[in-house]
This record gives sequence, structure tokens and C-alpha cells, in this order.
Amino acid sequence: MSDTFYRRDGETLFAPLYPATGPWDPKFQNGVALSGLLAHVLQTTGAADGMDLARFHIDILKPTPMAASQITCQAVRDGRRLQVLEAELRVGGDLTARASVTRIRTVQTPVIWPGAPPEPPESLDPRPFSTRPTLQGVLESRLRKGGIRERGPGAAWFKFTGDIVEGAPITPFVQAAMVSDFGSGIATILDWRAFTYANVDISLNLARAPQGPWVYVEAETITHGQGRALVNSSLSDRDGEFARAHQTLFIDPRG
Repeated sequence: MSDTFYRRDGETLFAPLYPATGPWDPKFQNGVALSGLLAHVLQTTGAADGMDLARFHIDILKPTPMAASQITCQAVRDGRRLQVLEAELRVGGDLTARASVTRIRTVQTPVIWPGAPPEPPESLDPRPFSTRPTLQGVLESRLRKGGIRERGPGAAWFKFTGDIVEGAPITPFVQAAMVSDFGSGIATILDWRAFTYANVDISLNLARAPQGPWVYVEAETITHGQGRALVNSSLSDRDGEFARAHQTLFIDPRG
């Protein structure tokens, strides 16, 4: 069983491996892997000294086949205070996902943070968030509440192991981008046996850089019908909250 999500084939091509397999259809890649891959490429492209990652956003335009994926990047803005990079992912020339990161120059300013750190992962039983075989061997999780079989708000600690790309370990930023996809899974509001709920997009806004290896996600999902829902998540590490994430879901009855 692989502990790597992708293998690099040349400068811009990435071949998806078993952990990248989608939960709804094994012919397509999952959102966790796509977020991690695009976050990795954007994090390692064109980083200027003194700039820190403040935002990551991904639009999932259509299902991405389990095939060689090409990623191209370009700088949209490269200023003294702000840097914006965009990336596009294509399979066979077909655009399936688009992502961007915003970097902000770091300066010394006051720290104002009212929250307390969450209970550490060691305080919880090692109850897994997911039994998906594709994630076994790359994900350790400790579910506090919620999950696929318990409807309502959810919370869990997550820790990824292995590489996002062969030879490139999952950094705290890449892990934050990946677990931002889990909000809809721990804050379930509909029976997964009757409905599918696919990500249309994921946005991650960071107040500071995360510290690994564990990330705590607390999430809530709201829907007013009409085939869509909104997931709001807070992300914390052992020092406390560092980011907020949001997902737009497309909900579809099975069959």
C-alpha cells in the first residue's frame, strides 16, 4: 500500500497513486489529494523572502481522472507587500481544477488572540474519522464528535504521514489545505447512503503559519436545500486556532 499520493513524471506532470483515489468513483482523484498537490506546487513556486502564505483557494471544475495531471503556474501579482500565484491542473489538456495562493509580507505587529488551544489528540481515543482503504497508511485521525454516521457538527484531530509527491513530505501548510476538505465529512447533515455531496471549492484563510504534525478541525454544515450546502471549519494546532476554511458542496440524490 502506497504512502505517497503522487509520483512526479517530468517537470510539470504528476501521476496519481492509490491514496489519491476518489471516494465516490475510483476512476477519479479525491479532493484531499488535489488540494494537497496544488498547495504543494504553489508553496514551492516563486516564494520570495519575507513572504508568508495567507490564503489558499481551489476550484474543482469537474472530476479529475486517475491519470497523469499537468500543473502550470503563473504569478498574477508580485509586489513588495503582496504576492498572488495561480495554478491550473489539466488531464489530457482538459482543465479540471484551478487554485491560487496569496502571500503577505511579514512584519512585527501585536498578537491578539482570545481563544484557548483544543484538547490535545492524546486525550482522545484513537477513533478513526474514515475507514476508506485509500487513506489507511497515510492518515491518522482521532474523532471527537460527528463523522459520516453521526449527523451534526463535528470535530477531529488529523495527522498525515508520507509524501504528497514522491520525495516531498507533507508540510504543515499542505496538510492544512488537505484537511480543509474534511469539514464536510465530520459535519454530516444528510445520509451518505441517500445523497452524495461533492466539493465545488475549498478556501483556506490563515491567520498564521500552522505547526505540525497534528491539525484539529471543528466544522459545521448548513443547507437550505436547492442542491447545495456550506461548510465552515476552524483549524487549530497545539497552540490554538490558526485558520478558517470554507467549502461549497453540490448535493445530489443517489440513483
